[in-house]
Amino acid sequence: MVLKNNGSLMVKIDSEDKYRQYANVKNIDTNRDAKPLQEGEWYSIWYVVNNATVKNGGQVYSVYVKGGEFASQSLVYENANFRMKRELPLIYFLANCNTGPLKQPYGNGGLAYDDIYMSEGINLTVPY
Repeated sequence: MVLKNNGSLMVKIDSEDKYRQYANVKNIDTNRDAKPLQEGEWYSIWYVVNNATVKNGGQVYSVYVKGGEFASQSLVYENANFRMKRELPLIYFLANCNTGPLKQPYGNGGLAYDDIYMSEGINLTVPY
């Protein structure tokens, strides 16, 4: 099954299937994929990154979301995979949006990012 971007937050997964390299985050309460992100809604998103070596359980991240269907901070994906497992110090953060071609857009029209913070350890507080 090919997963098409519908505007939901997605994470990278390891898969032998070249057409299944991403997965939608989940609403654990409903046991379903989370709904697409909504235009005009503010979301707080926390990424808890484990940059240890693969051998030591690292090169993975978990995602928490508050906003939209998540009235309180919720774990929406655990142990998503790094796209490139270089096992080096993290010096960049990449987040991208894809709404498809201009003539046939899909998803939710794209996102804007505001205030990205990074802290050591597991920190699920709001930094402001």
